[in-house]
Amino acid sequence: MRWSHALGSVLASACAAAGGTSSGDVDAVDAAAVPQLGFGAPCTADTECVGGLCLESDYSPFAFCSRRCDTPGDVCAEDSGPALSFCAALPDDLVTPGLTETPRPAVCLPLCGDLPACKALSVQWERCDPPTWKGQALYGTAGGLRVCGAPSANGKPITNGDTCEDWQAAWRGQYGPQVGVCEAMCEFLGACDLLAEGGSLDCCGRGCIGRMVDATGGVDVPYEKTQKCFVTSYFGHRGTNSVCKAPAEDCGATPQDPSSP
Repeated sequence: MRWSHALGSVLASACAAAGGTSSGDVDAVDAAAVPQLGFGAPCTADTECVGGLCLESDYSPFAFCSRRCDTPGDVCAEDSGPALSFCAALPDDLVTPGLTETPRPAVCLPLCGDLPACKALSVQWERCDPPTWKGQALYGTAGGLRVCGAPSANGKPITNGDTCEDWQAAWRGQYGPQVGVCEAMCEFLGACDLLAEGGSLDCCGRGCIGRMVDATGGVDVPYEKTQKCFVTSYFGHRGTNSVCKAPAEDCGATPQDPSSP
């Protein structure tokens, strides 16, 4: 369904519920009931998006506005205005809560000219590249077109992107030691006031494990060793005046909140 038709339906239904069809009735519609968010914008519900689909998947670390489409490899053209997204068929092993059809439906991914264009939609977009997932070109990829992507999320368990609550549950079975390192690392960052502004221990831990374990399940050993060094130094200096400075000096690196963009 094209979003302009869906938007008209929302307004018509709202007018009918108000008991009239005058322009004044339309003006009285609660703005929150009208989809406002465009392709690639973070969302929490389908009704927020002009395309009618808030896509939660391991294509990105957050749910974003999209819509279903019919022609993989082509742009997702609207009734009017410029094309803002690209139609790509989802891989069979892409985790997409709520999209259980077989074969996977094609969806629209946000087109971009450069990374700043993606960052303007969400700071969690990481790349402006040809459409890929887990390093593989998506079916229908057209030469020269680029879309916003977040490769670090590909193939990873889905966690609440706002609170990062219970991030450990999806990782502890196979990556227990790495989870422990990330929890201790984030304890150090929190205690020394090194978390990003507005950051949390849970999102720090989720960011850490996302960097430590890649999309294929492999562990980034150098990154893991650096975090272990920070943790060892921090706990070794607790109770001293150098507890927050020693890790950087001992490890020759600057501790950083892994959840920061």
